[in-house]
Amino acid sequence: MLRRSLPTMVAVVLGLGWPVRVAEAAASDGANPRRATLPEITALFVRVTRPVPARCHFRARVEIRTPAWTERQIGEEIRRQEQASRTHDRGLTAAQQRQLGALRREGVRQAHSGTSTFEVEVWLAGELYRKDEVWTSVPLPSRRSYVRIADPGFTNVMAFIANHTLESATLYPIEASQVPLDPLWEGYTLEPPLVLPLLAAVGSTNALIAPSDPSPIRPWAALGISLDRAQASRLAEGTHPTFRLEVRDSKQGEQDVRCFDLTRREGLRSPALRVQYWVDRTDPDRLRRAELVGPNGPLLVSEREGVDDSGWPRIWTTESAGEDGRLVWRQVIYDWVDPAGEFATWPTFAPEFPERYVVAASTGHGVAELVHNPAGAAVAEASLLPGKPGWPKVLLALGVGTALLVLPAVLLRRAKPASPAPARR
Repeated sequence: MLRRSLPTMVAVVLGLGWPVRVAEAAASDGANPRRATLPEITALFVRVTRPVPARCHFRARVEIRTPAWTERQIGEEIRRQEQASRTHDRGLTAAQQRQLGALRREGVRQAHSGTSTFEVEVWLAGELYRKDEVWTSVPLPSRRSYVRIADPGFTNVMAFIANHTLESATLYPIEASQVPLDPLWEGYTLEPPLVLPLLAAVGSTNALIAPSDPSPIRPWAALGISLDRAQASRLAEGTHPTFRLEVRDSKQGEQDVRCFDLTRREGLRSPALRVQYWVDRTDPDRLRRAELVGPNGPLLVSEREGVDDSGWPRIWTTESAGEDGRLVWRQVIYDWVDPAGEFATWPTFAPEFPERYVVAASTGHGVAELVHNPAGAAVAEASLLPGKPGWPKVLLALGVGTALLVLPAVLLRRAKPASPAPARR
Protein backbone atom coordinates (compact mmCIF):
# COMPACT_ATOMS: atom_id res chain seq x y z
CA MET A 1 0.00 0.00 0.00
CA LEU A 2 1.28 3.46 -0.88
CA ARG A 3 0.38 4.91 2.49
CA ARG A 4 2.91 2.49 4.05
CA SER A 5 5.70 3.33 1.61
CA LEU A 6 5.59 7.12 1.92
CA PRO A 7 6.03 7.92 5.64
CA THR A 8 9.16 9.95 4.96
CA MET A 9 7.48 12.04 2.26
CA VAL A 10 4.46 12.72 4.48
CA ALA A 11 6.80 13.66 7.31
CA VAL A 12 8.37 16.26 5.02
CA VAL A 13 4.93 17.72 4.36
CA LEU A 14 4.26 17.92 8.08
CA GLY A 15 7.63 19.56 8.60
CA LEU A 16 6.52 22.67 6.68
CA GLY A 17 5.31 24.15 9.92
CA TRP A 18 5.37 27.83 8.99
CA PRO A 19 1.90 29.36 8.71
CA VAL A 20 1.08 31.17 5.48
CA ARG A 21 -0.90 34.38 5.53
CA VAL A 22 -3.87 34.07 3.23
CA ALA A 23 -5.43 37.36 2.15
CA GLU A 24 -8.94 36.03 1.79
CA ALA A 25 -10.83 32.77 1.83
CA ALA A 26 -11.23 31.08 -1.51
CA ALA A 27 -14.86 30.21 -1.00
CA SER A 28 -17.56 30.28 1.62
CA ASP A 29 -18.18 26.88 3.17
CA GLY A 30 -21.45 25.19 2.40
CA ALA A 31 -23.88 24.87 5.28
CA ASN A 32 -24.33 21.12 4.97
CA PRO A 33 -21.13 19.14 4.44
CA ARG A 34 -21.59 15.54 3.33
CA ARG A 35 -19.48 12.48 2.63
CA ALA A 36 -17.87 12.18 -0.77
CA THR A 37 -19.16 9.47 -3.08
CA LEU A 38 -16.90 6.84 -4.61
CA PRO A 39 -17.20 8.37 -8.14
CA GLU A 40 -16.27 11.78 -6.70
CA ILE A 41 -13.24 10.33 -4.92
CA THR A 42 -12.19 8.57 -8.12
CA ALA A 43 -12.46 11.79 -10.16
CA LEU A 44 -10.56 13.76 -7.51
CA PHE A 45 -7.79 11.12 -7.42
CA VAL A 46 -7.41 11.28 -11.21
CA ARG A 47 -7.04 15.07 -11.13
CA VAL A 48 -4.74 15.30 -8.12
CA THR A 49 -2.38 12.60 -9.46
CA ARG A 50 -2.32 13.98 -13.00
CA PRO A 51 1.08 12.99 -14.45
CA VAL A 52 3.68 15.34 -15.84
CA PRO A 53 3.45 15.35 -19.66
CA ALA A 54 6.02 13.20 -21.44
CA ARG A 55 6.88 16.29 -23.51
CA CYS A 56 5.82 19.90 -23.24
CA HIS A 57 7.05 23.37 -24.15
CA PHE A 58 5.78 26.69 -22.80
CA ARG A 59 6.62 30.34 -22.26
CA ALA A 60 5.62 32.22 -19.15
CA ARG A 61 6.09 35.36 -17.10
CA VAL A 62 6.94 34.83 -13.44
CA GLU A 63 6.69 37.26 -10.54
CA ILE A 64 8.00 36.40 -7.07
CA ARG A 65 7.50 38.50 -3.94
CA THR A 66 9.39 38.03 -0.70
CA PRO A 67 10.32 40.36 2.20
CA ALA A 68 13.00 42.79 1.07
CA TRP A 69 16.54 42.44 2.38
CA THR A 70 17.71 44.71 5.18
CA GLU A 71 20.68 47.07 4.74
CA ARG A 72 22.76 44.68 6.86
CA GLN A 73 21.98 41.76 4.54
CA ILE A 74 22.79 43.89 1.50
CA GLY A 75 26.12 44.91 3.03
CA GLU A 76 27.03 41.29 3.81
CA GLU A 77 26.31 40.26 0.22
CA ILE A 78 28.37 43.16 -1.16
CA ARG A 79 31.34 42.11 0.98
CA ARG A 80 30.97 38.49 -0.16
CA GLN A 81 30.94 39.54 -3.82
CA GLU A 82 33.93 41.85 -3.38
CA GLN A 83 35.90 39.04 -1.77
CA ALA A 84 34.96 36.56 -4.51
CA SER A 85 35.89 38.96 -7.32
CA ARG A 86 38.95 40.53 -5.71
CA THR A 87 41.40 39.07 -8.23
CA HIS A 88 39.17 39.95 -11.17
CA ASP A 89 38.61 43.54 -9.98
CA ARG A 90 42.32 44.19 -9.46
CA GLY A 91 42.80 45.13 -13.11
CA LEU A 92 40.24 47.95 -12.95
CA THR A 93 41.12 51.59 -12.44
CA ALA A 94 40.04 53.35 -9.25
CA ALA A 95 37.23 55.08 -11.14
CA GLN A 96 36.08 51.80 -12.63
CA GLN A 97 36.14 50.14 -9.21
CA ARG A 98 33.97 52.92 -7.77
CA GLN A 99 31.54 52.56 -10.67
CA LEU A 100 31.51 48.79 -10.28
CA GLY A 101 30.85 49.13 -6.54
CA ALA A 102 27.83 51.36 -7.21
CA LEU A 103 26.50 48.99 -9.87
CA ARG A 104 27.02 46.01 -7.59
CA ARG A 105 25.19 47.62 -4.67
CA GLU A 106 22.28 48.73 -6.86
CA GLY A 107 22.10 45.26 -8.39
CA VAL A 108 21.96 43.52 -5.01
CA ARG A 109 19.39 46.03 -3.75
CA GLN A 110 17.11 45.46 -6.72
CA ALA A 111 17.66 41.70 -6.79
CA HIS A 112 16.46 41.47 -3.18
CA SER A 113 13.98 44.34 -3.19
CA GLY A 114 11.10 41.96 -2.48
CA THR A 115 9.86 41.65 -6.07
CA SER A 116 11.58 39.75 -8.88
CA THR A 117 10.25 39.23 -12.39
CA PHE A 118 11.37 36.75 -15.02
CA GLU A 119 10.59 35.76 -18.57
CA VAL A 120 11.04 32.02 -18.99
CA GLU A 121 10.78 29.32 -21.63
CA VAL A 122 10.72 25.66 -20.60
CA TRP A 123 11.20 22.44 -22.56
CA LEU A 124 10.55 18.99 -21.09
CA ALA A 125 11.15 15.63 -22.80
CA GLY A 126 11.21 12.60 -20.54
CA GLU A 127 13.92 13.35 -17.99
CA LEU A 128 15.46 16.08 -20.17
CA TYR A 129 14.85 19.59 -18.85
CA ARG A 130 15.72 23.04 -20.10
CA LYS A 131 14.77 26.49 -18.84
CA ASP A 132 15.77 29.72 -20.59
CA GLU A 133 15.40 32.62 -18.20
CA VAL A 134 15.74 36.40 -18.31
CA TRP A 135 15.71 38.08 -14.91
CA THR A 136 13.97 41.29 -15.94
CA SER A 137 13.84 43.14 -12.60
CA VAL A 138 17.60 43.65 -12.16
CA PRO A 139 20.05 46.00 -13.86
CA LEU A 140 21.84 44.51 -16.86
CA PRO A 141 19.62 41.40 -17.08
CA SER A 142 21.25 38.44 -18.73
CA ARG A 143 19.73 35.49 -20.60
CA ARG A 144 20.65 32.10 -19.18
CA SER A 145 19.89 28.48 -20.04
CA TYR A 146 19.67 25.84 -17.33
CA VAL A 147 19.79 22.35 -18.84
CA ARG A 148 19.56 19.09 -16.92
CA ILE A 149 20.16 15.95 -18.98
CA ALA A 150 21.08 13.16 -16.52
CA ASP A 151 21.13 10.61 -19.34
CA PRO A 152 24.52 9.11 -20.35
CA GLY A 153 22.84 7.67 -23.44
CA PHE A 154 22.05 11.18 -24.66
CA THR A 155 25.43 12.84 -24.10
CA ASN A 156 28.46 12.66 -21.80
CA VAL A 157 27.40 15.92 -20.12
CA MET A 158 24.86 15.56 -17.32
CA ALA A 159 23.95 19.26 -17.10
CA PHE A 160 25.10 22.73 -18.06
CA ILE A 161 24.42 26.40 -17.49
CA ALA A 162 24.92 28.87 -20.34
CA ASN A 163 25.03 32.64 -19.98
CA HIS A 164 24.23 33.87 -23.47
CA THR A 165 24.85 37.52 -22.58
CA LEU A 166 28.42 36.80 -21.49
CA GLU A 167 28.75 34.10 -24.17
CA SER A 168 29.98 31.56 -21.63
CA ALA A 169 28.91 28.16 -20.28
CA THR A 170 29.78 25.72 -17.52
CA LEU A 171 29.37 21.97 -18.05
CA TYR A 172 28.71 19.42 -15.33
CA PRO A 173 29.86 16.02 -16.58
CA ILE A 174 29.14 14.21 -13.29
CA GLU A 175 26.40 15.80 -11.16
CA ALA A 176 23.13 16.71 -12.88
CA SER A 177 21.85 18.12 -9.58
CA GLN A 178 24.19 21.10 -10.01
CA VAL A 179 21.40 22.51 -12.17
CA PRO A 180 18.28 22.92 -9.99
CA LEU A 181 14.83 22.21 -11.40
CA ASP A 182 12.16 24.88 -11.49
CA PRO A 183 8.98 22.75 -11.79
CA LEU A 184 6.80 25.31 -13.53
CA TRP A 185 4.74 22.47 -15.03
CA GLU A 186 3.14 21.98 -11.60
CA GLY A 187 0.62 24.60 -12.63
CA TYR A 188 -0.73 21.87 -14.90
CA THR A 189 -0.20 19.01 -12.43
CA LEU A 190 -0.08 19.75 -8.69
CA GLU A 191 2.61 20.42 -6.11
CA PRO A 192 3.76 17.19 -4.36
CA PRO A 193 2.87 18.39 -0.82
CA LEU A 194 -0.74 18.72 -1.99
CA VAL A 195 -0.70 15.27 -3.62
CA LEU A 196 0.76 13.28 -0.72
CA PRO A 197 -2.21 13.35 1.71
CA LEU A 198 -4.61 11.91 -0.87
CA LEU A 199 -2.04 9.30 -1.90
CA ALA A 200 -1.61 8.32 1.74
CA ALA A 201 -5.38 7.97 2.11
CA VAL A 202 -6.41 6.03 -1.02
CA GLY A 203 -3.26 5.41 -3.05
CA SER A 204 -1.83 2.02 -3.97
CA THR A 205 1.46 1.18 -5.64
CA ASN A 206 2.63 -1.70 -7.77
CA ALA A 207 6.25 -1.17 -6.70
CA LEU A 208 7.52 -3.79 -4.27
CA ILE A 209 10.17 -1.38 -3.01
CA ALA A 210 9.89 2.39 -3.23
CA PRO A 211 12.81 3.80 -5.28
CA SER A 212 15.53 5.39 -3.16
CA ASP A 213 16.26 7.94 -5.89
CA PRO A 214 12.94 8.82 -7.56
CA SER A 215 12.78 10.96 -10.66
CA PRO A 216 12.94 14.65 -9.70
CA ILE A 217 10.53 15.42 -12.54
CA ARG A 218 8.13 12.50 -12.10
CA PRO A 219 8.41 11.38 -8.45
CA TRP A 220 5.37 9.06 -8.65
CA ALA A 221 6.16 7.34 -11.96
CA ALA A 222 8.26 4.48 -10.60
CA LEU A 223 5.66 3.67 -7.93
CA GLY A 224 2.94 2.62 -10.37
CA ILE A 225 0.31 4.71 -8.58
CA SER A 226 -3.33 3.63 -8.73
CA LEU A 227 -6.50 4.08 -6.69
CA ASP A 228 -7.06 1.59 -3.87
CA ARG A 229 -10.80 1.09 -4.29
CA ALA A 230 -11.17 -0.63 -0.93
CA GLN A 231 -9.71 2.34 0.92
CA ALA A 232 -11.65 4.76 -1.29
CA SER A 233 -14.87 2.92 -0.38
CA ARG A 234 -14.03 3.17 3.32
CA LEU A 235 -13.37 6.89 2.87
CA ALA A 236 -16.76 7.28 1.16
CA GLU A 237 -18.51 5.31 3.92
CA GLY A 238 -16.77 7.18 6.73
CA THR A 239 -15.02 4.04 8.04
CA HIS A 240 -11.47 4.85 6.95
CA PRO A 241 -9.16 4.25 9.94
CA THR A 242 -7.07 7.39 9.41
CA PHE A 243 -8.73 9.90 7.09
CA ARG A 244 -12.08 11.63 6.72
CA LEU A 245 -13.36 13.33 3.55
CA GLU A 246 -16.23 15.82 3.47
CA VAL A 247 -17.71 17.73 0.55
CA ARG A 248 -19.18 21.24 0.54
CA ASP A 249 -20.73 23.09 -2.39
CA SER A 250 -19.96 26.79 -2.39
CA LYS A 251 -18.78 29.66 -4.58
CA GLN A 252 -15.41 31.06 -5.52
CA GLY A 253 -16.22 34.51 -6.74
CA GLU A 254 -18.98 33.95 -9.27
CA GLN A 255 -18.04 30.33 -9.94
CA ASP A 256 -19.81 27.31 -8.45
CA VAL A 257 -17.18 25.11 -6.83
CA ARG A 258 -17.05 21.91 -4.84
CA CYS A 259 -14.65 21.73 -1.91
CA PHE A 260 -13.20 18.36 -0.90
CA ASP A 261 -12.00 18.62 2.70
CA LEU A 262 -9.60 15.78 3.57
CA THR A 263 -8.44 15.52 7.16
CA ARG A 264 -6.18 13.08 8.94
CA ARG A 265 -7.10 12.28 12.51
CA GLU A 266 -4.55 13.28 15.10
CA GLY A 267 -2.60 10.40 16.61
CA LEU A 268 0.15 9.97 19.15
CA ARG A 269 2.86 10.41 16.53
CA SER A 270 0.92 12.12 13.77
CA PRO A 271 -0.40 15.66 14.19
CA ALA A 272 -3.64 16.58 12.50
CA LEU A 273 -3.36 17.33 8.79
CA ARG A 274 -5.87 18.92 6.47
CA VAL A 275 -5.87 19.48 2.71
CA GLN A 276 -8.69 21.08 0.74
CA TYR A 277 -9.28 20.85 -3.01
CA TRP A 278 -11.70 23.19 -4.79
CA VAL A 279 -12.83 21.94 -8.20
CA ASP A 280 -15.34 23.27 -10.73
CA ARG A 281 -18.72 21.85 -9.79
CA THR A 282 -19.55 21.00 -13.40
CA ASP A 283 -16.02 19.86 -14.36
CA PRO A 284 -14.24 17.88 -11.61
CA ASP A 285 -11.06 17.75 -13.69
CA ARG A 286 -10.70 21.53 -13.40
CA LEU A 287 -8.89 22.27 -10.15
CA ARG A 288 -9.25 25.87 -9.01
CA ARG A 289 -7.54 25.90 -5.63
CA ALA A 290 -5.76 23.58 -3.21
CA GLU A 291 -4.67 24.37 0.32
CA LEU A 292 -2.55 22.42 2.79
CA VAL A 293 -3.18 23.27 6.44
CA GLY A 294 -0.97 22.17 9.33
CA PRO A 295 -1.29 22.53 13.09
CA ASN A 296 -0.28 26.20 12.95
CA GLY A 297 -2.29 27.25 9.92
CA PRO A 298 -1.98 27.14 6.11
CA LEU A 299 1.32 25.81 4.77
CA LEU A 300 0.73 26.06 1.04
CA VAL A 301 -2.01 27.73 -1.01
CA SER A 302 -2.19 27.09 -4.77
CA GLU A 303 -4.71 28.71 -7.14
CA ARG A 304 -5.41 28.38 -10.87
CA GLU A 305 -7.35 30.78 -13.09
CA GLY A 306 -8.58 30.06 -16.59
CA VAL A 307 -7.82 26.91 -18.54
CA ASP A 308 -7.18 26.00 -22.18
CA ASP A 309 -8.35 22.93 -24.07
CA SER A 310 -5.33 20.91 -22.94
CA GLY A 311 -5.97 21.61 -19.25
CA TRP A 312 -3.19 24.16 -18.71
CA PRO A 313 -4.25 27.09 -16.53
CA ARG A 314 -3.83 30.65 -17.69
CA ILE A 315 -2.54 31.88 -14.31
CA TRP A 316 -1.05 29.87 -11.44
CA THR A 317 -0.54 31.61 -8.08
CA THR A 318 1.02 30.13 -4.96
CA GLU A 319 1.71 31.34 -1.45
CA SER A 320 4.02 29.41 0.85
CA ALA A 321 6.97 29.65 3.21
CA GLY A 322 10.45 29.44 1.71
CA GLU A 323 13.36 27.41 3.05
CA ASP A 324 14.34 30.30 5.32
CA GLY A 325 10.79 30.65 6.66
CA ARG A 326 10.06 33.83 4.72
CA LEU A 327 6.73 34.12 2.96
CA VAL A 328 6.98 33.56 -0.80
CA TRP A 329 4.24 34.67 -3.20
CA ARG A 330 4.61 33.58 -6.80
CA GLN A 331 2.48 34.04 -9.87
CA VAL A 332 3.06 32.33 -13.21
CA ILE A 333 1.26 33.62 -16.31
CA TYR A 334 1.48 31.12 -19.14
CA ASP A 335 1.72 33.09 -22.38
CA TRP A 336 1.98 30.13 -24.73
CA VAL A 337 1.85 26.34 -24.28
CA ASP A 338 2.64 23.47 -26.65
CA PRO A 339 1.28 20.51 -24.63
CA ALA A 340 2.53 17.96 -27.18
CA GLY A 341 6.13 19.21 -27.11
CA GLU A 342 6.61 19.40 -30.87
CA PHE A 343 10.26 20.44 -30.91
CA ALA A 344 13.54 18.82 -31.96
CA THR A 345 15.13 17.07 -28.98
CA TRP A 346 18.87 17.17 -29.76
CA PRO A 347 19.18 20.87 -30.71
CA THR A 348 17.15 21.83 -27.63
CA PHE A 349 19.16 19.97 -24.98
CA ALA A 350 22.58 19.28 -26.53
CA PRO A 351 25.67 20.94 -24.96
CA GLU A 352 26.66 22.67 -28.19
CA PHE A 353 27.71 26.32 -28.29
CA PRO A 354 28.91 28.86 -30.86
CA GLU A 355 32.66 29.02 -31.50
CA ARG A 356 32.94 32.34 -29.68
CA TYR A 357 31.62 30.97 -26.34
CA VAL A 358 34.00 30.45 -23.42
CA VAL A 359 33.20 26.95 -22.13
CA ALA A 360 34.40 25.42 -18.88
CA ALA A 361 33.83 21.98 -17.35
CA SER A 362 33.35 21.61 -13.61
CA THR A 363 35.82 19.21 -12.03
CA GLY A 364 33.61 18.70 -9.00
CA HIS A 365 36.16 20.41 -6.71
CA GLY A 366 34.96 23.99 -6.88
CA VAL A 367 37.01 24.86 -9.96
CA ALA A 368 36.37 24.69 -13.68
CA GLU A 369 38.68 23.54 -16.46
CA LEU A 370 38.68 25.52 -19.69
CA VAL A 371 37.61 23.34 -22.62
CA HIS A 372 37.16 23.96 -26.33
CA ASN A 373 33.83 23.28 -27.99
CA PRO A 374 33.79 23.93 -31.75
CA ALA A 375 30.50 25.00 -33.25
CA GLY A 376 28.30 22.08 -34.17
CA ALA A 377 30.30 19.43 -32.28
CA ALA A 378 29.62 17.63 -29.01
CA VAL A 379 32.10 18.11 -26.18
CA ALA A 380 34.82 15.46 -26.46
CA GLU A 381 35.00 13.07 -23.54
CA ALA A 382 38.72 13.64 -23.03
CA SER A 383 38.18 17.35 -22.52
CA LEU A 384 36.00 16.67 -19.48
CA LEU A 385 38.70 14.87 -17.51
CA PRO A 386 40.14 16.78 -14.52
CA GLY A 387 43.37 18.58 -15.20
CA LYS A 388 45.07 21.89 -14.60
CA PRO A 389 42.36 24.51 -14.27
CA GLY A 390 42.51 27.33 -16.77
CA TRP A 391 41.38 30.66 -15.31
CA PRO A 392 39.52 28.69 -12.60
CA LYS A 393 38.19 31.58 -10.59
CA VAL A 394 37.20 33.73 -13.55
CA LEU A 395 35.63 30.90 -15.52
CA LEU A 396 33.69 29.58 -12.56
CA ALA A 397 32.30 33.05 -11.99
CA LEU A 398 31.45 33.40 -15.66
CA GLY A 399 29.76 30.03 -15.77
CA VAL A 400 27.84 29.79 -12.52
CA GLY A 401 28.19 33.15 -10.77
CA THR A 402 25.44 35.74 -10.89
CA ALA A 403 25.32 38.45 -13.53
CA LEU A 404 25.34 40.97 -10.71
CA LEU A 405 28.81 39.81 -9.74
CA VAL A 406 30.62 39.70 -13.09
CA LEU A 407 28.69 41.45 -15.84
CA PRO A 408 29.30 45.05 -14.65
CA ALA A 409 33.05 44.45 -14.52
CA VAL A 410 33.05 42.93 -17.98
CA LEU A 411 31.23 45.94 -19.39
CA LEU A 412 33.60 48.34 -17.70
CA ARG A 413 36.64 46.57 -19.18
CA ARG A 414 35.43 46.69 -22.77
CA ALA A 415 37.39 49.88 -23.33
CA LYS A 416 40.60 47.87 -22.71
CA PRO A 417 39.96 44.29 -23.86
CA ALA A 418 42.34 41.63 -22.68
CA SER A 419 44.07 39.26 -25.08
CA PRO A 420 42.12 36.04 -25.40
CA ALA A 421 43.60 32.98 -23.76
CA PRO A 422 44.20 30.01 -26.04
CA ALA A 423 41.48 27.37 -25.81
CA ARG A 424 42.59 23.88 -24.79
CA ARG A 425 41.56 21.22 -27.23
